[in-house]
Parts: sequence; C-alpha cells; structure tokens
Amino acid sequence: MSALLLYTPDTLPPRPYRRIVSLVPSLTETLAGLGLAHLLVGRTRFCTSSPGLLGGVARVGGTKTPDLGKIRALQPDLVLTVKEENNLADAQALAADIPVIVFDIATVQHGLACADYLCQLLGGDGEGWAILRQAALAAMEHPAEAERIRALYLIWQDPYMTVGLDTYIADMLHHTGFALPNPGWRRYPAIDLADAVRIYKPQALLLSSEPYPFKAKHAEALQIETGLPAYLVDGQLLSWYGTLTAAGLAYGKELRLKIATALAD
Repeated sequence: MSALLLYTPDTLPPRPYRRIVSLVPSLTETLAGLGLAHLLVGRTRFCTSSPGLLGGVARVGGTKTPDLGKIRALQPDLVLTVKEENNLADAQALAADIPVIVFDIATVQHGLACADYLCQLLGGDGEGWAILRQAALAAMEHPAEAERIRALYLIWQDPYMTVGLDTYIADMLHHTGFALPNPGWRRYPAIDLADAVRIYKPQALLLSSEPYPFKAKHAEALQIETGLPAYLVDGQLLSWYGTLTAAGLAYGKELRLKIATALAD
C-alpha cells in the first residue's frame, strides 16, 4: 500500500467514519440528502445548499484553496474530494495523516454510484435514496439523434468556454435529450463563439448560472450576436451530482421540452 492514505471507492478500508470534511459542494449536499449531515465537521465556503443542516459545520476555505491547517485541527477521520474540483496536491498533503478519498465523476452513472457508495459506507437513508435513485433512472431520456436539440452550453465568457463530452454536464445533457458539438473537445475548452455557431449549427445556446453568472442581459446580447435563442439555465442542477442527480435529470428534461416547443412555434 502507498504511504499516502489516498483512496478511491474501491480501496478505502470499510470502517466507521464519524468526522468528515467535504471539500466538494455536491458531496456535502449528498451527505445532507442521505441524512448524514451530522457526520460533517468541515465544508467549503461554497457548501451552502442546506443551511439549516450545516450551520454548525466549520468552513475550511474553497474547493481549490482549502485551509489544510484548519482541516487538520478538526481531526477528521475522512476527507472527501473529487478529481475535477480539488487539487491533487492538497489531497496528497492531507493524506499524509488523514484518510482521503478521491472520486472521479464524469457521467450520470458515476454520480448515482457515488451516492450509492456513500450511503452504504456511512449508513445513510437507504430507503429515501432508493426512491431518488429510481426517479433519476425514470427521468433519463433516450430520443433518436434526429430528435435531440443541438445545443451549445456556455460556462464562461471572455473567453467563451464550453464543455467537452467527457464531463458530467455533457452526459447530463445527453441523458435529457440534447446533442452537443463533438469536435474532440475535452473538459472545458475556450472557443471562438462565431466559429462554433457557424461550424456546428446549434439550435440554441444554453447559458449556465455557474461558474460564470450569466444574466438576462447576456442572453439578449448573444441572441442579437448569433441569431440563436439563448436560454439561462440552472448550472447547479446540471452539474451537481449524487442526490441532486435526479433533480438535474428532471430539470434537463423539462428544459428540453420547453426549448423544443419554442423551436416548433
């Protein structure tokens, strides 16, 4: 075994974990959704979705800038991180003396499996999660390619940035009936918007509420600039996983129906 206490779900030793620090908002929300918020002793400043349950949980910095000293002072027996959102160097530093688990979430199925794992590992509300999980599976859409809405999803401006097909967001949109450009983009590339519209011919622009907070004024300007309908979308629902996956799928499905109806008029 490595000298570092750095684990994946397949290698973490099963044992009671009762003092947890979560460095991922989605996982903090997932623990709350599984009835496990009482196990949290630390969270990031971005973990704010369940304020009634997290009021007494210490804040330990940001996802990219955690205060390692503060985390150690909390004496956790497990730290939760994700490959995409946290820095590996921070996870490795903490893993010198604290068990740290690193999840790799790139698909809807990964998001569901993550919640499955935490529920079983920590003794969560299995019955409640089973209902949410079934709702997620029922909400998945599998339309023919010709019925999918061709969309360009923007997460940033100046420069404009989008999502590659190897991301959770792209998989979420795929499972709710959208088709994204597939030029081999990986992760979150910067793009030339005019070229992307000209080459890939999307039917709509989707403007995420996070990480860049697109507003109505941006949608209006982009509609004029591109000639395409631009929709403000809930970036949290489309990018947060675990117990929020079911809500994200339901939201994406409704969004697709709304856009399809508008395009048909």
